[in-house]
Amino acid sequence: MRSTWKDLEYDTADTLGGKRISRAGNYSESAPDVYIEDFPNFRIDTKRRKNSSALTLYKGVKDKYCHRKNDESIVIIRQHFKKTSLAVIDIKLLAKFMDFVRKNGGQDEFN
Repeated sequence: MRSTWKDLEYDTADTLGGKRISRAGNYSESAPDVYIEDFPNFRIDTKRRKNSSALTLYKGVKDKYCHRKNDESIVIIRQHFKKTSLAVIDIKLLAKFMDFVRKNGGQDEFN
């Protein structure tokens, strides 16, 4: 029986068309959790948490604004006095974007 964090790694790899990186018990080795061959610049690390402010914000936006079947919740967050913004989206929506890119020229179109 796998652990819940391993399940998240396998599910993520499956959903995004990649593979889970196994460290074979060597946790001193630093590596992301998932590798996607046709998106080699993506560094995907999974985190399983009981509570997360990003998930709480995501659910709040979804509950407040997403009333139709095809509505998608996307939350943009930025820490005070920082320039980097992050997008929180459902992994299935990310997979749809990645499939669209795959069908329309691949990741090289963005580099």
